[in-house]
Amino acid sequence: MIRAARRPGRHSRRRGDGAVEGPARVDRRTKDLARRLAPGEIAVIAHADLDRVSAETLVERGAAAVVNADPSISGRYPNEGPLVLAKAGIPLIDHVGAEAFERIAEGDVLRVEGDRVFRRGECVATGELLEADLLDRRLSAAEGSIGEELERFVRNTMDYLSRERDLILQGVGIPEIATSLGGRHALVVVRGYDYKRDLRALRGYISEMRPAVVAVDGAADALLEEGFRPDLIVGDMDSVSTDALICGAELVVHAYPDGRAPGMD
Repeated sequence: MIRAARRPGRHSRRRGDGAVEGPARVDRRTKDLARRLAPGEIAVIAHADLDRVSAETLVERGAAAVVNADPSISGRYPNEGPLVLAKAGIPLIDHVGAEAFERIAEGDVLRVEGDRVFRRGECVATGELLEADLLDRRLSAAEGSIGEELERFVRNTMDYLSRERDLILQGVGIPEIATSLGGRHALVVVRGYDYKRDLRALRGYISEMRPAVVAVDGAADALLEEGFRPDLIVGDMDSVSTDALICGAELVVHAYPDGRAPGMD
């Protein structure tokens, strides 16, 4: 059983009837929204299978409530994001539908009451309040699907290995870089579970061994926050701050097979 409570943010108001009020922050991409989210705002997102890292970011940014247009737990696998929000005492109104993005504008003052979302007394979205008991049941059911999901993952990996064998085995297509990697340790940093804690634990190793530090997308900002500068930033750059992009690291922009590189600009 999950029992947790948190203070509402400085912009939100927790009513005596359990409702939460605050201004809306609206974005279909959770990581883009998180960069703009202020404490006490209500996050309106479209994030199927909400992952733990995204949920932890919403908690860190002080979300008063989360309204998700998509199912936060689809049942494909037992994702922990909704559990993170529940433990932080943040209401999650789930699967309200894409219409929410037509009815809710950035800055609208919302009131989250049970499984409904109101604006100036009008109900603009209705979903499902994911409370502890319901979360437990959803996650237990999703655990039964993990075998099928792993099988899909293995098939996808084998398909990738077949298509990209020249790149993997012979390095065909790997760009030339100026950063020297010869004879150095390499530390690759991604935004995975507890990645900030891992970085703090590796502080002594980084100071002593001076590895080449490779950041994958938004992990570059985590490195800067911990006082480290990446040597290389690799990714499509859609979740990297301007400060990270101009910190002096060499940039390698990911492109898709058709040549598109959305982060190049």
